[in-house]
Amino acid sequence: SEASHFRVRHVESELNLFDLLGWTSSSLGDWIVRGVNIHFDAGDNDRNLERIVQNLLDNVPIAGASVGGRIRIQDVVADATDMATGGEWRLTRGKAEIRLKPDSIGATFSGTVTDNAGQSGSIRAIVSAHNSEEHHAARSATSPTPTHRWKCELRNQSVPISLISLIRGAFADGNSLVPPRIGGEATGMIRLSGDSDGAITAVADGLEVDSVEVADTTNSNRIWTNQHASIEGQLTLNGTQVIGRELQIKTDLGMATMDGAFSHSSLWITRQTRPLRWLKPIDGEITAEIDLVAMAERLPDVASLRDGTRIVSGKITAKMESLPIDQANAFRLSLECDALRTRAKLRVAEVEPMGFSAIVA
Repeated sequence: SEASHFRVRHVESELNLFDLLGWTSSSLGDWIVRGVNIHFDAGDNDRNLERIVQNLLDNVPIAGASVGGRIRIQDVVADATDMATGGEWRLTRGKAEIRLKPDSIGATFSGTVTDNAGQSGSIRAIVSAHNSEEHHAARSATSPTPTHRWKCELRNQSVPISLISLIRGAFADGNSLVPPRIGGEATGMIRLSGDSDGAITAVADGLEVDSVEVADTTNSNRIWTNQHASIEGQLTLNGTQVIGRELQIKTDLGMATMDGAFSHSSLWITRQTRPLRWLKPIDGEITAEIDLVAMAERLPDVASLRDGTRIVSGKITAKMESLPIDQANAFRLSLECDALRTRAKLRVAEVEPMGFSAIVA
């Protein structure tokens, strides 16, 4: 389409015209492609990015042919637009090497990504993808878990995290899952995979995220900020759930760990959200340590205080854990708070340390 296109300026090949007319070889040989230009628009409930990738899987090198070969790509420029938010990204100085097999594609790729806020960083990727139904059927027969259709290892240096917006259309409730605006930069390694059941998994290894700004999904004028965060562990997003495995996140507000799953709809809270409705059933365990001073400064609508009142010191430790299977949809919530001190004008109030434990069903 005019909105999404894939153009090439120059192609070199070892093959001659007679090879192409009387195609009998099982190998394409070596190709060199220069001046590649890609553009796509990502919209609500749309999968343009996924369709571009799938078209490559279905049509490269020749539809229906079982061939192999190597393609070196130089001078790549790619542009992407998020139609929902107006966000734009450009990839420059891109280069890649693609190795083709009858039922799969493997590639290495590098380039520089810049968003429309001026944030720029370098990225290097190693990608593999399978387009053979026989491959997935064989793997499914020997494994009860979904098989990977594709895998990607990303090594990032100050890459704009606003790129996350491009996955919005991959989920039915993408608008509630992905913030309307997100900014910041990421450095470190991420391993991504897409399963045959549509789930996407990310494994963070030494990932550092700086200068984060996130707009509330219910009010884009309300901004949450975080100067520095580190992430380790695995996170999976499927059609209905967020699943964490040995996931640990450290931020300005404190630290959180997760080994379990909960619904997408539990991700975002607002002043209008009733706490007990937000505490939906989980399967597993989630813990958090929260600095109340930092939370009051950065999330004022969560830590609701009277005008002129501020928290001077205080920390909360929370734990949510699912109960045995015979108590379906129930979990234990435990809270501990150390000495809490607040100040209002010239008056100081202090609350003694306290603890709380309850079963929520």
